[in-house]
Amino acid sequence: MRTVPPAQGLYDPVHEHDSCGVALVATLSGVASHALIGQALTELKIHAAIEEEIFYPSVRMHVGADIMNEADEEHHVARVLIAELDRDGRGNDHRNAKFTVLAESVRHHIREEENTMLPKAKGAEIDFEALGKKMLDRKA
Repeated sequence: MRTVPPAQGLYDPVHEHDSCGVALVATLSGVASHALIGQALTELKIHAAIEEEIFYPSVRMHVGADIMNEADEEHHVARVLIAELDRDGRGNDHRNAKFTVLAESVRHHIREEENTMLPKAKGAEIDFEALGKKMLDRKA
């Protein structure tokens, strides 16, 4: 049985469907559905925009250029894959494979954020309550 991780800072498992890992699962058959891919792409676009516009600028100087530059490049790679998935539609026989690569890239990005970026950001004097509210307001 999978346990749910505890709420931590801006992360709350109650909002798991809103995280950048949203819908990065396959159907029981192991094949991602068109609707699932579409939903994931929409959520990833929103999440990436909020991170890039609000969260990253707020933590960049506290976390350091190397970590933040890598995060920027991971977002760039995700945007390229998302654009290709949007453009190619259902007819592309590489769609599920490309989505799998995107999912793996996003999972890596999440681990980097959780294990490197967020612990460093926690040490900064940032009002994470206000930052979280700003991010939620932007999403609305």
